[in-house]
Amino acid sequence: MRFVLLLLLAASAAVAQPADLCPMGEAVGWLDGADVRGALFNTGQLFFGGTITNGDGYLTPLFGEDAGKSPIYNAGLWLAGRVGGEVRASGTRYANFAYRPGVAGPDGTPPTPAECADADRIWIVARTDVERYLRDGTLTDDLRDWPAHLGASVLDGDGDPTNYDLAGGDQPAIRGDVTAFWAMTDTARDNPVNGPPLGVDVAVEAFAFRAPPFAPTPGSALASATVYRFTITNRAGATIRDLHAGLFLDMDLGMAVDDYVGADTTRHMAFAYNADNDDEGATGYGVPPAFGVVVADSPEDAAGEPLGMTAFRYFEGVTTGPTNDPSVPEEFYLTLQGLWIDGTPMRERGNGYGDQGGAPLTTFAFAGDPVTAALWSERNNNGNGGQNSAGERRSTLASGPVTLAPDASASWTFALVFAQGSDNNDSIVRLRGRAEQMHALQAAGVFEPSRVGTLPAPPPPVELAIRRPAPNPFVGSTALSLRGLAGEAVTLTVADVLGRTVERRDVTPTADDVDVSLGAGLAPGVYVVRVTGSGFDLGFPVVKTR
Repeated sequence: MRFVLLLLLAASAAVAQPADLCPMGEAVGWLDGADVRGALFNTGQLFFGGTITNGDGYLTPLFGEDAGKSPIYNAGLWLAGRVGGEVRASGTRYANFAYRPGVAGPDGTPPTPAECADADRIWIVARTDVERYLRDGTLTDDLRDWPAHLGASVLDGDGDPTNYDLAGGDQPAIRGDVTAFWAMTDTARDNPVNGPPLGVDVAVEAFAFRAPPFAPTPGSALASATVYRFTITNRAGATIRDLHAGLFLDMDLGMAVDDYVGADTTRHMAFAYNADNDDEGATGYGVPPAFGVVVADSPEDAAGEPLGMTAFRYFEGVTTGPTNDPSVPEEFYLTLQGLWIDGTPMRERGNGYGDQGGAPLTTFAFAGDPVTAALWSERNNNGNGGQNSAGERRSTLASGPVTLAPDASASWTFALVFAQGSDNNDSIVRLRGRAEQMHALQAAGVFEPSRVGTLPAPPPPVELAIRRPAPNPFVGSTALSLRGLAGEAVTLTVADVLGRTVERRDVTPTADDVDVSLGAGLAPGVYVVRVTGSGFDLGFPVVKTR
């Protein structure tokens, strides 16, 4: 049974009011990666809205016996903080969504209905769209109309960073192989019931991967991953203090009634997994997978380190009580801090509420390792192997706090990862490796935008064939195979998650395969193997397990 809940916050004197507020946006887009498809909306929702309401908004894998099944039903952006000492929040779940298309602008004036209507669109541009335009002038509508005026980033090519002139050499700032952009604000919504809006504009970049070297085949890490970057700009007319950002998550992992959830604090990931090794029902996966949301990038704390995941809270789903979903700004604010909605802190035992025998305090629900049934996990809630009843789970992943001065911005990046192993426990183990890869790729700059070449790339000066590192993940060492003409050396480097080179080889390919062994002396972890030279510059993420 799903609960249709809402949070609509009214405008106050701090946010100027237009004569008419905006209706809810109606735009729908689809983000297509190599082995994943996700629905996009400009209402604050992901995967749920309009006619997409029955677990059909996020699909992976797209091939094989489990094609078209879904690991998540719904997600939504939640924000909460203090403006002038007053708690304000914007949250969205299943109805009456909190955001409207468009931007408020530096003076805090909300967009008019006409401006909202013009912004009621999701722009999607792939690298192949730019390649076709550069090659023969073919122009898609979204490439032509890329909304720099709404905050969409542009890679400057005409010497004027303030405009978007495609013919002059400007390009959309494409992350991954395909990027979707939309702009929304909480300053222009109707039907206020629970206090003033937080007063923010939100620019969203959602991206996925389709092509080598990172997503060449179904089943690879980035082939089934999508990434969402939210840039929050303060339009409240005053400083927003203690701002927390997070995602509401309704992770229905195939068949929803047999799920558990957990927090992986090492990898800054919230995740769902199957309680047993049988995901029964028509919507169930053959082998139960695991699905996670990784805080891949976030603002820095006072020590200069990324905040990462700072809280994960689940909802028991009862009709009333402190362990239920939030419904007013103060409760959203507490939830995003990892507290129950009455302000009680979580404890690492039982359901996490109350004294629990003096159990340690925490902001992370079920952070114990479920593979080993460690305390406090859903497979061991009391230290004696007590298990929770499996079922549908709702939860919130959060990161904060930050302080935003008027017109200042902060960005959070969330990567959604999927793994399917040999059984439900192996799926969790593989999911951890994919979370580590997301952090490594973020650190290596793979998630940053890059220009598309002005002409089709010329053939490399030497015909060079490269076989990806295998095995991957690996124990001991992995091997990369090269074949090409003699006399043209290439360089192989291995970099750790901080971008530091930890291994280097200079290799001269021959007409026969040259196998190069790598990683034998490295500690377990995530690395990027890079091949440079002979016209190539390719990177391959690898994971050493032990």
